[in-house]
Amino acid sequence: MSARRPANSVTILQRRLAQAESSPPEAIELASIHDELSRVERKWLIQFNQGSERRKPEDREKLDAWFGRLQRLIEASLRAPPDEPSSALLRATLSKIAARHA
Repeated sequence: MSARRPANSVTILQRRLAQAESSPPEAIELASIHDELSRVERKWLIQFNQGSERRKPEDREKLDAWFGRLQRLIEASLRAPPDEPSSALLRATLSKIAARHA
């Protein structure tokens, strides 16, 4: 049996994070990455709760690592002062990331 391929959304998410790390991303791109990552997290949490064999314990660590990467990108964007609407969007997105474990 061949190894499992990552889902298309995971591949896209990994590519978008790598692109954001290689060049300064726009605030809307970072918020969009957060939305996609949150969607994947909701799907995976449902699979965890249902005992799906697709979800492994290390998948939680992957989610945490992706959210950590995104958080660092947002914090870096806020250090180079963006305009006020972008700053507000980035701060709101950071709040959502912080609320994950609350």
